[in-house]
Amino acid sequence: MLFRSGSIPHEEPRPSVIRMSTVGPMGRTVGDVALFHGVLVGDLGLPTPVGPPRAAYSPDLGGLPVDPEVRRVTEVAVNALVDAGWRVDEAEPDLSASDKPFDVLRGLSYWLAWSHLIDDERIKESCRYEIEAGRDLSEHEQIAAVTEENRHRSLWDDFFTGPESFDLLLAPVSQVPPFPVGWESVPEINGVPLPHYKDWMRSCCRITVPGGPAISVPAGFTADGLPVGLQLAGPRGADRRLLAYAVLAEEVFGVMPSPDLGMLATTDPTTLPPGPLG
Repeated sequence: MLFRSGSIPHEEPRPSVIRMSTVGPMGRTVGDVALFHGVLVGDLGLPTPVGPPRAAYSPDLGGLPVDPEVRRVTEVAVNALVDAGWRVDEAEPDLSASDKPFDVLRGLSYWLAWSHLIDDERIKESCRYEIEAGRDLSEHEQIAAVTEENRHRSLWDDFFTGPESFDLLLAPVSQVPPFPVGWESVPEINGVPLPHYKDWMRSCCRITVPGGPAISVPAGFTADGLPVGLQLAGPRGADRRLLAYAVLAEEVFGVMPSPDLGMLATTDPTTLPPGPLG
């Protein structure tokens, strides 16, 4: 789960310009995540939603390429929420210009945190790329990125406080299903080339820039049995309320089965395909 930046009091101090990245819990169920988050912030109670939420749904977050199976599973999940009484309309804030500030601020954060690793060949190429990108940023580029980040935060706030009064935004988590472990990234989606290694997960990047909380809830499987998640994102400062809505979503979808850890424990690592580091 991605929480509002600054919501976890135990985060390490960092330059004030870096607000996108946050610390926070992951878990197999929403209940596990809520408990973990409650311990971190000192609040174990979740608000009780008053009736089904009013949700906006974006199938592609501003025209991003999305794998047909991801789109199908996501739409089935959203329809299941509607059948359960959720009020859902297709709508989205305009996040189409958020890719550039995300890339700039991500590179800057890498440079400020890990500049000493820039020539370490044990670090995978994409990480060293981000460090180098952060190193080469001009002052103008940094200022422009922060300005755009602030603009997108205002857009996000206006989206949830406007006349529609949406409680949350629904969207795909990743634009593609899980891909082979040996791949660094995905080269294309539906014939659309993806020149940058992050292009298959812009659906997450675009949600990150506005600074609101977001959570991925398992929502179904592709025809090949690969898991697909539904992303729930909420207003800034509404972390616990978003978790309460995620509980409602999980009641509709059910808890996904856990992996066979016994089988994984007995797997010979030499039989696995190589990863990005070989």
